[in-house]
Amino acid sequence: ATKEIAHWFEYLQTREKALPEHYRMNNKTLSLLEEVFERESERRNKMLRSDRVIDFHYTFAKVKKFDIAIHQRNMIQMIHPFHGYLCHVEDKLFKFDEMINIYRQQLVSSYERSLGQTLLADELACLSYWGILDQEKGYMDTATFIRLLKMFRFSLPDWSSESIASEFEWLMKWNAVDITNPTFNFARLIFLERGL
Repeated sequence: ATKEIAHWFEYLQTREKALPEHYRMNNKTLSLLEEVFERESERRNKMLRSDRVIDFHYTFAKVKKFDIAIHQRNMIQMIHPFHGYLCHVEDKLFKFDEMINIYRQQLVSSYERSLGQTLLADELACLSYWGILDQEKGYMDTATFIRLLKMFRFSLPDWSSESIASEFEWLMKWNAVDITNPTFNFARLIFLERGL
């Protein structure tokens, strides 16, 4: 799992370097994003609570026309009030660099989508959200995986391992899944199968 996640992030970085100019954020946009981020973040620690992500994007869009080439689907996944994942990460404070990293990853996903690589685009979008909670191991403990499922807007009755296994019974039947340490591959399959 560790090698697999390393390969995924390596692929993402390679594709980011190959992005056309239109899919890159210029310095002016970055400085405006940082300015708005500082305004919307908590003063004491310069971090943005997940429930303030929508306000951050709204303020940025008011200041400057939103010209970052993130595909509409990716943007909805990121910040939609009801469906957006970034505003539903439990107990998360985003640093500015983390937000920019998510933007860059979503730009790569958007570029792949523009090339007709829809499945790859969805896998890279999922990787971006997985990376909020894990960047190195490629697997999570059950408690962290539950945070990921909640970010993906799942609502299970009791969040036990049995409930998770029941919810994803079909996926688990055809894929070797250790529910105590779910891997990125399992999250990726959920993301694709449920059309998240």
